[in-house]
Amino acid sequence: YPPVAFAVAEKTVAEPGARGILLCGSGVGVSIAANKVCGARAVLAHTRGQAALARAHDDVNILCLRADDAILADLHATVDAFLRTPFDARERRVRRLRQIATYEKSNYCPDE
Repeated sequence: YPPVAFAVAEKTVAEPGARGILLCGSGVGVSIAANKVCGARAVLAHTRGQAALARAHDDVNILCLRADDAILADLHATVDAFLRTPFDARERRVRRLRQIATYEKSNYCPDE
């Protein structure tokens, strides 16, 4: 699954405003792999509330889901919340994202 997670993350990051969705047994592996791509903000969310908060507060662009013993209706609700929730661009949230991006670029993505 790492090559798939890398590909989804790269495509998501390349298109401003795009969102990606990844799925694996626990959701952890795809989350780790996707977050290795500069600019990716992948989150493992188990509930629609977590997905909505991650979008609203942290502008996550990739949702990672677990497949093992997941209930399809719950997955649909989580995906729906992820896709429908906008980023709440309050100054403190934008500032925090800038801090993360600056650190990432200076330490991991120097060619950008």
